[in-house]
Amino acid sequence: MRSVLVEKYLSLGVALHRERRLAEAEGFYRQALEAAPGDAEVRVLLAEALREQKRFLDSLAALGDLETAPALNSRGMTLSDQGRLTEALPILSNAVSLGPGDPDPLVNLARLVSRMSKAEEAMGYYLAALKLDPMHVGALSGLGMLERDLRHYENGRECLRRALKREPNRADLWNNLALIEDEMGERVAATASYRRCLEIDPGHAAAECNLGMALLAQGKLVPGFEAYEARWKLQGLPPRPFSQPQWRGEDLTGRTILLHAEQCLGDTLHFCRYAALVKRRGAARVVLEVQAPLTELMRSLAGVDQVVAQNRDPLPDFDCHCPLLSLPTLFKTSLMSVPAEIPYLHADPGLAEDKRRWLNQTPWRKIGLAWQGNAKFRGEDWRSPGLALFANALSEAPNAHVVCLQAGGRDEFLAAFGDQALDLGHEIDSQTAPFLETAALMAGLDLVIASDTSVPHLAGAMGVPTWLLLPEPAEWRWLEGREDSPWYPGLRLFRQPVRDDWQGAASQLAQALRAWGASCA
Repeated sequence: MRSVLVEKYLSLGVALHRERRLAEAEGFYRQALEAAPGDAEVRVLLAEALREQKRFLDSLAALGDLETAPALNSRGMTLSDQGRLTEALPILSNAVSLGPGDPDPLVNLARLVSRMSKAEEAMGYYLAALKLDPMHVGALSGLGMLERDLRHYENGRECLRRALKREPNRADLWNNLALIEDEMGERVAATASYRRCLEIDPGHAAAECNLGMALLAQGKLVPGFEAYEARWKLQGLPPRPFSQPQWRGEDLTGRTILLHAEQCLGDTLHFCRYAALVKRRGAARVVLEVQAPLTELMRSLAGVDQVVAQNRDPLPDFDCHCPLLSLPTLFKTSLMSVPAEIPYLHADPGLAEDKRRWLNQTPWRKIGLAWQGNAKFRGEDWRSPGLALFANALSEAPNAHVVCLQAGGRDEFLAAFGDQALDLGHEIDSQTAPFLETAALMAGLDLVIASDTSVPHLAGAMGVPTWLLLPEPAEWRWLEGREDSPWYPGLRLFRQPVRDDWQGAASQLAQALRAWGASCA
């Protein structure tokens, strides 16, 4: 039986732990252990406070050789947090066996196997936990996010709503609900949920960043880009450790500024347009650091004095810097002030002329096609419709040849299009620097058709007529309910009528191609 003093320290520690005042909770747990060194419950609570402070070795040391179900559960979670998943798996399994009436180890085991891409097994553990406690918040939240990953959005939303009934003031639950609403295309509801999360936890960086993207999708660019600055607070996107200050819009006369890419190739192609605006602020030199595949292409960009390759070329001296996606905030970009001076990127003149001669060997119109984005991108399996759908739609343009703009896709392309294909005889850009042959071909094409990849960004930046097929909902930059884009005046958008309805989008595309073909006759 515990002494009054131990109970006092334990109660204080638990109360502080619930308030996330982890260091203070740790102090009381340690005082409780001094009075009762063998108390297994206190050791587990101390280990949990240490784990949640990311002091993993201290957490494991606090547990020692305890073999109770709560201790095994804590040890398994600590190993999991360290990324030692295969070590954690049998330990959490043992915790489940030793505590068959406790849903917590089941939830933690579900989270672990979900990280190991075992979705079906994870769902089984979550459901088993909910049999023990139908309102278990961890099980409902975890199952909800698993359902989101499986694109069972209605199920996921219901799980999060049930969890919020038990704990309505949990910020992470509101953020998770908003993520599901966002991907369902219910962005007004998502915006409200993100805001509720931020009311509870004003420092919730993920919710603030996600709120920014939801606002951007709704066309609220000024507050959207401002909120999107919270991305720098996220673990996966730390700020660059420059000693020079970040530019905040002050006078640049006589100064050198470094503009640097931060995310995907499409983002760089999209926002490099701001270099010209920065130059007009009086900068003596504008240095642009981009992903290595874009360096040659970017030499055609107005306003740039020097282009350097990220992670390859040394940086020259500079006075201040700015990430590319922070520039819209500094220029207070709204729908009415989007900088759309097209073209702002250009093909190499000599190479473009060579490709134009090659294309003109046939009198038919020429369409460039890219059908697949980066397979590593989350959601790429539902963001791109696949080659077969494009091939079926393009059969509605019989008086047009199709050129492959898909890197590494030549064999698949030739098999799909047969006589309608114009074959370069090699993979695109395999004989030039990346994107140079692509840009040169685009300069001679009548039309580019693509899924949401870097290709429509390049075509749009060059002013080439471009048709883009989009999922529903689409990424924030394409806004909602529009067939055009303020960012690229030559772009036409074909959206899924409802989520996952690529056939509906393809029907729109086929109809447009028939009209386009008739206009060519």
